[in-house]
Amino acid sequence: MAGQLSDLALGFAVSLKPDPTALPGTSLGQKAVNGLVALVMIAVVVAALGGLVQWVWSGSNNNPVGASAGKKKVALAVAAFFAIGAGGAILDFAMKMGESVK
Repeated sequence: MAGQLSDLALGFAVSLKPDPTALPGTSLGQKAVNGLVALVMIAVVVAALGGLVQWVWSGSNNNPVGASAGKKKVALAVAAFFAIGAGGAILDFAMKMGESVK
């Protein structure tokens, strides 16, 4: 059985070539994704500012639990901002690595 499957697969090769212009409406989808990313980045900045305010306010009022929670919010917001900003580059890297597999 395994020999028959490998004999069938030897006759052709599968190839993927992503083309953003191949389908109608892809430019609209790209604009929608770009707009959504911009809104998410604004929300992350607002969350970071909220965490910073909590950190400073709790630290000045001798509330170590609140200060720690504020630090965590700021750190998570920075990590989220990095992940959003680097997302395209990470996906491009993964695509190039996948294309290099022979």
